[in-house]
Amino acid sequence: MKRRSPRLLALGAAVMLALAGCGSISEVTVPADFDQPLHIPPLAESRIDDDGTRVFDLTAQSGTTDFSNYFSTDTSATETMGFNGSFLGPTLRAKRGEKVAVNFSNQLERTTSVHWHGMHLPAAMDGGPHQEMEPGGTWHPEWLID
Repeated sequence: MKRRSPRLLALGAAVMLALAGCGSISEVTVPADFDQPLHIPPLAESRIDDDGTRVFDLTAQSGTTDFSNYFSTDTSATETMGFNGSFLGPTLRAKRGEKVAVNFSNQLERTTSVHWHGMHLPAAMDGGPHQEMEPGGTWHPEWLID
């Protein structure tokens, strides 16, 4: 492997600094108005079964969503997919020490998957593209919140 000359590396760094200083390399800033509140998905309903497990029922389904509530421009209804609704999905909330179970049903006309963002889980319960569900399929992952 050929070694690069320290002088050549220093020259390259000096050229980059000079270009940045004269405006040849610049940052593009786009002004933005943050006048729309952040949309937080609602909490999912759950129940506690006989052995103390918190159980959620989630259904992947299609629908339509009017995004004019999310953006300042006028939009029409758009075909969307979501969990327990037409867009996005609910927030699952559980407490440390609870056992959680999810009854997941795919009512879409296509294969899909689900993944639990924000939780550290055994791989077999984490979902994602390697755990696809066919239309009409179900999945029942369980884990302990630690």
